[in-house]
Amino acid sequence: LISGALATAPMTLVLAVSRWLGLFRTAPPERIAKNAAAEAGLEEVTDDPEFGPIWLGLHVVFGAGSGLGFGLVRPFLPRSPVAGGAVYGLLVWAVNYVGLMPVLGLFPSPRQAGIRRTYVMIVAHIVYGAVMGVVFSAMRKRG
Repeated sequence: LISGALATAPMTLVLAVSRWLGLFRTAPPERIAKNAAAEAGLEEVTDDPEFGPIWLGLHVVFGAGSGLGFGLVRPFLPRSPVAGGAVYGLLVWAVNYVGLMPVLGLFPSPRQAGIRRTYVMIVAHIVYGAVMGVVFSAMRKRG
């Protein structure tokens, strides 16, 4: 949980810089949260200025939850914390952005989302995974 939550911060920084560079208008986690709220009949909540901390919090919780899976599959990944984490980050991206999110109607598939957004999300997930791998490894060494 901790390594996944901590790794969400640099991932979110990649998204913020990409947004600042004009690669997209709305960060994908924000868009997903807005779409989920709309599906739940809570669309008016997304217009509230307080929605920013809500979607960021949900993103950290989701990152922490994804971190749980890392501990389970770690023995099957490359030995290097960075490489193993990066591979896991790519798996998280594929499961969510190629599979789960499009099927649930929460985010378009990579083909529909466009090349820039897709590349940014792949890079962001590699960063997420690599950082998580390093944090996870350091925490295991400390006991």
